[in-house]
Amino acid sequence: MGDVIFNHGTNTARGVAILIHSRLECIVNHIRSDNEGRILNIVLELDDQTLSIINIYAPQTDSDRRTFFSSLDGFISEEFDNIIGGDFNCIADARDKFGGNPNARNFAATTLHGICTRLNISEIWRDRNKDKRYFTWTARHPTNGTHIRTRIHKFLISNSLDQFVMDASIKPFPHSDHDSVCLTLNFDGIKR
Repeated sequence: MGDVIFNHGTNTARGVAILIHSRLECIVNHIRSDNEGRILNIVLELDDQTLSIINIYAPQTDSDRRTFFSSLDGFISEEFDNIIGGDFNCIADARDKFGGNPNARNFAATTLHGICTRLNISEIWRDRNKDKRYFTWTARHPTNGTHIRTRIHKFLISNSLDQFVMDASIKPFPHSDHDSVCLTLNFDGIKR
């Protein structure tokens, strides 16, 4: 067992959580969330490393996502390294979509890109897989029945954490239309 920190939306929509394994020796110094079940932020102290971990569930409409991404500034730390993970509900470029309109719903991604550039945050899976096409969500097109696949789930991390990333991968999850995105960090090499 371990700790489960969550921010729920309604009984039928939204909700984010951060699970902390019982073997992880850490201190949670701070917990913040929004009122809609879309953002959960903890500041975690792990040995000599302090991390701001944020789990998000972005809105579905592009205009709501732009407002949502702008509100992330209040949760992203300028003092500690950041790990932001979750369902971003948008793609960064055409490689992240198969089927449907590859340019649809991209305006909010520009807002997110600006925040990442300003705060030295990057999308680790894409950085390590420049030309690969993997997807994290699959559905049928509402009018013609073809499949649409997108990579809307991701981890954004402070660039200074890149050296500690052991793995950034996408793993199939057969019981859902959403797949798993995994990030493994190893801080053993930190000089104390």
